[in-house]
Amino acid sequence: MPDGCSQLTLINHEGDILCSRMVFNYPRGMSDNVHVSIADSTIWPDKEMTLDIRAERQASVSLAVCDAETQLAAENHNAATWYLLSSDLRGYIHNPEYYLEADDEEHRRAADLLMLVQGWRKYDVERVLGNTQWKKTFPVEQGLLIDGQLKAYNKRSKVAGANLKIDLFSSLGSRLSGDVTTDSTGFYVFTVPDCAGNWDMSMHTTLNDKDRRYYITVNRNFSPKVGTPSWQSMNDDARQIIPDFHFTLDKAYVDSIPMDLRAHWLDHVDVNAKRIWKNPREFWERESSGAKYASIRYDMAKAGDMLADEGKEAPTLVEWLKAKNPLVEGFDNITGEYRASSAYHSLYGDGPSYGGRGIMWIVNNWFVCGTSLTGRAPKSGSNDRPLAATNYHIPYDISEVKSVYISTASDDWKRFIAAPQFEGRDYVTIFVYTKPEVPMPKGYRHTTFQAYNIKEDYQQMMQLTGADIDGSDYRRTLCWKPNVELDHDGKASVKFKNNSTTRHLTVSVAGFTRDGKPLFKKKLTCHARVGNGMCDIHDLQRMTRR
Repeated sequence: MPDGCSQLTLINHEGDILCSRMVFNYPRGMSDNVHVSIADSTIWPDKEMTLDIRAERQASVSLAVCDAETQLAAENHNAATWYLLSSDLRGYIHNPEYYLEADDEEHRRAADLLMLVQGWRKYDVERVLGNTQWKKTFPVEQGLLIDGQLKAYNKRSKVAGANLKIDLFSSLGSRLSGDVTTDSTGFYVFTVPDCAGNWDMSMHTTLNDKDRRYYITVNRNFSPKVGTPSWQSMNDDARQIIPDFHFTLDKAYVDSIPMDLRAHWLDHVDVNAKRIWKNPREFWERESSGAKYASIRYDMAKAGDMLADEGKEAPTLVEWLKAKNPLVEGFDNITGEYRASSAYHSLYGDGPSYGGRGIMWIVNNWFVCGTSLTGRAPKSGSNDRPLAATNYHIPYDISEVKSVYISTASDDWKRFIAAPQFEGRDYVTIFVYTKPEVPMPKGYRHTTFQAYNIKEDYQQMMQLTGADIDGSDYRRTLCWKPNVELDHDGKASVKFKNNSTTRHLTVSVAGFTRDGKPLFKKKLTCHARVGNGMCDIHDLQRMTRR
């Protein structure tokens, strides 16, 4: 059997699966097949350093050198565990290196138990046998695609043969345009030329040259479902990868660094300059006011776009908050069909509440209404005078909302409305910020299209040659070589420059031999002298990543 995980399945003549299980075969010939040593005997700030690497001939090796103090915990994976274990199993594996430590009874028994409790398998035998059909959900992407489906508002509307036109606009003024006719089920596919960045996208639907309103779905929300992390993954017993020695920079050396090349902490700063705003409304309605004491923020523009991509009708703001946050409860008497002109800037004894507390609703930093206010009877119409007058109101549904902030700070609403009779009653403040009012013609949808990300090459900030900037280099990654070029003997020397603070390093080495065997490193012995002292580091777990 091959090295690593394999799947055994017992099938009868009728094609029924009687039983199935995973087995683990310990890799043969596991050894230290890649060697790394530090040629330097001292580690100083801003010093040029050299790593010597030796592996099998024609092997592929990747190397990363980082500041050990920035690594929060030891990384237990290496090329062998990734390739032979984790790629065939799903879920958190505690200390995966343990199963590759030795080929004895204890480790074999532990590996067998791991095979029995990890439920996911790479291959679905039912699908391989043809007992279950594979449904192609998305087209093969050989480039940028915009695909989805038109869904009718009512049963009488036809989605077959509808015309969809898309216009893309970049921030630099470029434009891409195209149109397509939907198939019998309303599906459409656009191919987009290679482009980068975020584009504004306008979608327009017509049928027989007349504007028609459809739900225009877009297939682009592929994020996995949010799950609760396991206790083990949040409470790993790995420790920080820092050797047991202390290093203090000599004060004379610190004082020799110029002021403009050091980081300085100032106790107090007075800013006299004032920010210039184009108009008073822009200043007054800024979101930073609502975010000042808020503990929760919802990106409503993104949430509304995701629902539109699924072809779902936008819910009211209170409906969405109740589904999203279990602390929001109560009858919705301020949004949707219940919203009326008499409901503007009013005070209610009933309506939505937050964790049993009343809510003060602030729209674009203007007080609009209060719900579930303690000690108030339900709204009685003309007997209740408004606290303030404003042109704003609670949005009808989330398609009108840009963002929502929830502040549980007591009396946060006092910054926006004077109501001494309600002070000290511990009301929650919900800030609502709306989108600009742009008329949406029939058959149109405006959204965004994310093209390719702009390629960024890794840059070595502090080159080996050139002017030095002593004391101001705080890189966490000191060197990264995704493909180290080995000579005909499998050797290579990699030079890099230390930053201004690192005293000990973590070195990650991973790769594969020409015949596909993983390269890994178990133990390294090196001597590093820091300052005037000498320390011996014998364990790679303390000095380098495996």
